[in-house]
Amino acid sequence: MRKWWHTSVGPLRVLCHIVRVLIPHFDHGGADLLGEGLSVRQVVVLLSTVYSYTLSFVMEEQAVFPLPNERSPRYDIAARNAKLNPKEFPILRQSGAILFDKFDRRYKEGLDLILCGAKEKKIPN
Repeated sequence: MRKWWHTSVGPLRVLCHIVRVLIPHFDHGGADLLGEGLSVRQVVVLLSTVYSYTLSFVMEEQAVFPLPNERSPRYDIAARNAKLNPKEFPILRQSGAILFDKFDRRYKEGLDLILCGAKEKKIPN
């Protein structure tokens, strides 16, 4: 059975899902996570982390694209790279395209890291 956290949709849809569906049914969704072996504290920390991550991600995406398909000039990747010396900042030059484009992909990758970390690491009670 596919769980709510196994999502392939973008951050705004997940945020709307959290607000409209998960919060009113927190105990039910929490019970699913408890069934996965997490403690009540871990469930609360995980859900609040996913909520905070999603909210922050949506705000960042809206800053980069204030209107659909219209990138803010502040986030022009080519202009950013022109200011960075490739010998001094090779990783920063590569990071612009990762950080400021293809938000759905990066959101899913980040959410997977959060959820995999929750599965692997137990938070002390």
